[in-house]
Amino acid sequence: MSGLVKNIIHILLVPSLMIISGCDQMRKRTTIDVGYYAIKGETWRDLDRAIRSKGPVVNKRHALAAAQIRLKPDLSFFNSEAGCEITSVRIYVDAKVKLPKWINEKKGNKPLRKSWGRYSAYAAEHEATHVKIAEQHARQAEITLLSLPQMRSCEELKIRYAIVMNEMHKMHQKAQAKFDENERKRIANLTAEAERSQFKTALQ
Repeated sequence: MSGLVKNIIHILLVPSLMIISGCDQMRKRTTIDVGYYAIKGETWRDLDRAIRSKGPVVNKRHALAAAQIRLKPDLSFFNSEAGCEITSVRIYVDAKVKLPKWINEKKGNKPLRKSWGRYSAYAAEHEATHVKIAEQHARQAEITLLSLPQMRSCEELKIRYAIVMNEMHKMHQKAQAKFDENERKRIANLTAEAERSQFKTALQ
């Protein structure tokens, strides 16, 4: 399990912790704001019904968990008679994660609580991976931007910067979609295991 996954699961257990606690680089780059929606029930049907009515909306459907991620660039330009260049760049990752909280878990039976524990841990791990993908693309964009050559004017350089960021955005979205697609089999296996204990999921 990666450090990022461990940290977001720690946030799941400690709601007051809003910043990932890890290496210095991660603290500077990434901020995760974790929010919870409450669900109640004594059976999975109760929980499933609550998730499908209260869970975060993803692609027009309520999901078990979700992460809204924003990449926020911070650049410095230097303009001189020789031309304009990028002297520093930092792309921050701002993530808002929504997770479920079963507020009357003690009323569920032992198999249901055990299944729910696996699902809630997976939800945190899944969203943490989405954040990690964003971090990877932020770092790659920084490398690309810093490698841009000096240009005749800052206006020209800013146009090139916009092109790079647009391409990065497309690659980022494609990578996030690919991750979700690759996870479908894992989610299906978890669902099948859960259904054997009469536990169904609304995880998307």
